[in-house]
Amino acid sequence: MPAVILENFLAGLPGNETHPDIRNNRRFYPYFKDCIGAIDGTHIRASVPIEIQGRFRGRKDGTTQNVLAAITFDLKFCYVLAGWEGSAHDSRVLDDALHRSRGLKIPEGKYYLGDAGYGNKTGILSPYRKVRYHLQEFSDHPPENAQELFNLRHSSLRTTIERGFGVLKKRFRVLGAEPFWSFETQVEVVLACCVLHNHIVGVDPDDPIMGDTTSEAHPTHAQYLNKKIEFYDQMAIVVDGESDSAVKENITDSSSSHSKGRSHRKRSRDAKEESNYSEVAAQLKEIAIAFKNQGPVDANELYETVMSTEGFAEEMLASTFDYMIQEEKVGRAFMAKAPKLRKLLLENYFSKNM
Repeated sequence: MPAVILENFLAGLPGNETHPDIRNNRRFYPYFKDCIGAIDGTHIRASVPIEIQGRFRGRKDGTTQNVLAAITFDLKFCYVLAGWEGSAHDSRVLDDALHRSRGLKIPEGKYYLGDAGYGNKTGILSPYRKVRYHLQEFSDHPPENAQELFNLRHSSLRTTIERGFGVLKKRFRVLGAEPFWSFETQVEVVLACCVLHNHIVGVDPDDPIMGDTTSEAHPTHAQYLNKKIEFYDQMAIVVDGESDSAVKENITDSSSSHSKGRSHRKRSRDAKEESNYSEVAAQLKEIAIAFKNQGPVDANELYETVMSTEGFAEEMLASTFDYMIQEEKVGRAFMAKAPKLRKLLLENYFSKNM
């Protein structure tokens, strides 16, 4: 099944300015001054026909779709590619995103942070392999060389994407529920949730759910996020030059548990959210359809649909396709209609123009 993007409704590409979270933090500046965010994949439950379920079974239980996302340090999604089978490797999904005609665009000289599975490539900066990386690995043993220091800082910054996914799934419980729509609509619901998330972040950046999810993305990391590592500052001074080189080299090479006790108020809120699940799900479906109808016409899908309409000469259908590509509103209206109404639209068009 094809993957789908909805980039027109997501946050625009990050600007050329260094983000304040990096510029104002000596742990990250100037080493990551050209970093504009982080990328990663996440698995969302999927319901598909039994004959293709094998392709949608990955490392997670059950059938899932593999969703790639790029996120800014403001926790806004600037690119989302949903619809890949759960068995697809993250690097394969990223490769698809980078090579699409309207895929993931990375400004020249800028890059996103990715995990080791993506490898280093233009616009994607991954950590050193076979070197300590995760925050808890440094809890008792501070970094001992430039590569370890780079990985520690990389890991600290890359938690942004994990926080983003955590907030998204906590805000929209529908993403963790068993879907009951067609797979195409399931993909669109993921995209709709990302768009709504961006809107909420823009309206209320201090939303409590943002803070709650900081530690929940990686509960075992919580105690280390703000903990001062002994000799951290001293080491930053000692290896400043070397660590800066390590960052440049890495780019160039192509380049616990949850809180056991919950308040009564929180339990009541969760119960209320579950009771309203069906209503929210229905609303999300309507939003997804609305976004789809407003988005650009899929030229390949439009061509196949127009040319497969029976009762008309091939030359006439080809001419109609060219017209619908130029007039996207007509193309969207055509795709939204039932087969009989599509045929009627073509007959009206031919009677006036042929």
